[in-house]
Amino acid sequence: MTKIHIAITTDSGIYKHWGIFLDSAKTILQVRGSDRRFRYEPEDRDARDLDGLDELIFLCDVDEEKTRRVRRVASMVPVRSEVHGWNCQDWVMEVLDRLEEEGFRYFYVRGKMEGLV
Repeated sequence: MTKIHIAITTDSGIYKHWGIFLDSAKTILQVRGSDRRFRYEPEDRDARDLDGLDELIFLCDVDEEKTRRVRRVASMVPVRSEVHGWNCQDWVMEVLDRLEEEGFRYFYVRGKMEGLV
């Protein structure tokens, strides 16, 4: 079984960085970049070792087949660099929405999203 988390870190950007952490694989599915220059960039790394790690939010446990589905869905979610203000938090929420459409159930995290005040 793989535990899936949202990894939230503070980095040099305006907003906190979000990624989807696949625990047993030690992989972070994420988009990196800045406004209008984001790219899908998964990283083989344990999120617990990230500088500035603020929180790991547990979502669910999945078997290996579902882990592959999570990777596939994440790789297919579009990076919307053409949208001003779009960021990694929006991408994570879109991945989670698509996973929910496929029957995944997880802890509610939308309330943690940040926006411009």
